[in-house]
Amino acid sequence: MALTRPGATKSGLCSLPKKLILQICWELAYDGNDSASPKELLPCAYTCRYISDPALDVVWDTLPSMSPMFRLLLPEDLRVFRSINTVSRDWFEVEHDAIRLELDLLREPTPVDFLRWAKYASRVRRVDASAIRGTFNLSEAQPKEKKQKKKYLSLAPLLASALIDKLQAHCPTPLLPNIRTLSYCEESFETGDGALVVLPASAHLQPALKAVSLGLALPHVDPDLHVRDIINRLSLVAPRIERLSLWINVPSFINGPDPLSEGPYSTLRGMGIYRLSGLTSFTVAHISVALEPLLCLGWLPCLRKLDIQPPMDPYGWSFNPRGRHFEFFPALEELRLTGKEGSHQDCIDFLGAITPTSLRTVSLDLRWPEDGTAEALFTSLCVALGGLPCRSTVKDIKMTIGSNIVHGSNIYRPPSLAPLLQLHALETLTIQGGPKVILDDEMLGAMSHAWPQIRIIQFAWPTPPKTYPVYAPDHPRATLAGLASLVLRCAHLEELEVAFDMRVVPDFDGSPPVSMKNTGVCKVQTLWTTGCVPGDPWAVASFLSLVLPQLSVFAGSRTSYETWKRTEAFYRQFVALRRQERDWALDRGKNEDLACP
Repeated sequence: MALTRPGATKSGLCSLPKKLILQICWELAYDGNDSASPKELLPCAYTCRYISDPALDVVWDTLPSMSPMFRLLLPEDLRVFRSINTVSRDWFEVEHDAIRLELDLLREPTPVDFLRWAKYASRVRRVDASAIRGTFNLSEAQPKEKKQKKKYLSLAPLLASALIDKLQAHCPTPLLPNIRTLSYCEESFETGDGALVVLPASAHLQPALKAVSLGLALPHVDPDLHVRDIINRLSLVAPRIERLSLWINVPSFINGPDPLSEGPYSTLRGMGIYRLSGLTSFTVAHISVALEPLLCLGWLPCLRKLDIQPPMDPYGWSFNPRGRHFEFFPALEELRLTGKEGSHQDCIDFLGAITPTSLRTVSLDLRWPEDGTAEALFTSLCVALGGLPCRSTVKDIKMTIGSNIVHGSNIYRPPSLAPLLQLHALETLTIQGGPKVILDDEMLGAMSHAWPQIRIIQFAWPTPPKTYPVYAPDHPRATLAGLASLVLRCAHLEELEVAFDMRVVPDFDGSPPVSMKNTGVCKVQTLWTTGCVPGDPWAVASFLSLVLPQLSVFAGSRTSYETWKRTEAFYRQFVALRRQERDWALDRGKNEDLACP
């Protein structure tokens, strides 16, 4: 391919599609050998500069962070990289004998030092931590006779806050004027003076940002203040941000128990987030949200996705007991709440306070206390969900409800679940985490009328039920007759996990007919049997082949393995037989359903 200047000919690199230009640039940056290092992008950028602006834009469109820019764009007589002795090194440093570096300035910077920076920084549109591998292989540049063990150089040198301030005082501001997307994870490591942050996330914040995903480092003296500072900086520097995600990044050098295992590491406080009026998505992990910022989030007019957890403090979310708040989270469509022990009631109260108009998805991860109130709490939770003002829009509910006690000790009965029958648009309902949901045929009939669009019903049982005595607390009450009424009315049902007692097979005044029309065939493909009591394999298989003719998976942990194995084998034979009956009838011009003996 001829390398020509822009405008000289249309056969040059600038005439190629953007994706192909990007592929060429990355081929120049990597030699394809996993053990070899990527070449620096600056020579490639210099070459592309004389070919076309589109090629140059592609090369600099996405960077892992600003660290490569400090290495490539600052004059060599201005900056220097010094190695740092670390007290505790992470697994990569130990495995590869990697070198940690610190960026320092040899002299006071001047505006002239940033001419090259200004030219290239304006082309960066995205900072993505996964865009490039994190090290250079230094051994590739050594003479063969001097090569020993491979050494790696980190691409993210340490920049102290004072150094960032000094650079920003002389560098054209903002540092990355056209960046739209930021995905960055603060790193930290230990030196003789304590823990340090490699490059603060705040250095990347720019006015044009629309989507931000930040992993915040742990070593800050006051983690709450660090989270609050990030929010305040975002609200002042990038007020037009639409998607924001924050989480805690745990360095791999930390020894001992996971600092996040006991709950959130820090708490978002203050009211700075109210300035982000265009926010549509807010997600945090291992960072709880105090009441003040939660109220600010509730008044944002465009917030559609919320993934948060309440603080561990008692009564962290103290809502007005008078009921739901007017226009509190009005635009919310997707909600996820994570409540550790002690904060479960806050999550229930929150569901009872919001007033969304188009909520579609609810995901809850809660932990109940060990005081015998699990079923009452579950009932309150279902009441809050069933009382949502947007009952006609809720389609998906997933509850993970556990405790520290033995799985299966919490049992929920039909009255607890009844409030969810108000959600007539429901398509997916999943309850997992350890409880056992006991249904009866009456409840199954009510579900079939209330949820005509249901696709997945999954009440996951952690352990099989007790067969004897018959009145054991976790003995299934639903029968195969209830199964038939459910699947025959719910035409869209595809996956089913309900505890059934299958020892009695109904006759229905004869056998259910073999459907001659595809529209009349039940669509259930997966049947979970962990909570089921098996019956006679031959009779159960015959029944299932008529009611659930499209089953492809018998799933779940089963105690009576041989019984279920025989049931499944008989089911396959019956399905093949029913298919032959259907084909025989259709060949003879029959279009009415056949009653099978």
